[in-house]
Amino acid sequence: MKKIIKKRNNAKKIQGIIYKIINKLSDSLARFLIDMFRYNSFSIGYAVRWACYKKLCKHIGDNVVFEPCSFIYSLEFLSIGENVVIHPNTYINCGKIEISIGDNVAMASGCFLVANNHNFSKYNKTTGRRVGGNVYRPIVIKNNAWLGVGCIVLGGSVIGEGAVVGAGSLVNKELSSYCVYGGVPAKKIKKVKIEYI
Repeated sequence: MKKIIKKRNNAKKIQGIIYKIINKLSDSLARFLIDMFRYNSFSIGYAVRWACYKKLCKHIGDNVVFEPCSFIYSLEFLSIGENVVIHPNTYINCGKIEISIGDNVAMASGCFLVANNHNFSKYNKTTGRRVGGNVYRPIVIKNNAWLGVGCIVLGGSVIGEGAVVGAGSLVNKELSSYCVYGGVPAKKIKKVKIEYI
């Protein structure tokens, strides 16, 4: 047990040193390092990704794990609490509005969080062509939530505290706390029975 604690403390020290170095770099160089270490599964890759995201994002707490092969855009609008795991092949796009992820959140592989959507209802009177443009709506994932493999979370969604979203589900609304959801769109399946141990 003492060896494990010592190893964790050493890893935190190294992470702190890397953050001090990266924090002095320009934003563009930090973004370059994210791309350079995106697929790195060694300890250095985890430390560099965390340090770069901590520098560039609105807020990144301690003990946040960015697994390899994830893509995050509009970093300045992203807030993540503590003890969060973002597994491989996750895609997060804030657009121009905040995505907020609370403490102790687990996000399985292949999750998509997209805060922006296309405006498909406006047309040009003269040409009859659809006029583009984006609509931005925030996403909030509260403490202790758990997203299964391949979940899609759209703008305007709120995932309640302790909620569990089943694999492959689509979230497009507010989900109640301590409930299990699944499906497209996600529907309540049952309440979570909380046990304190």
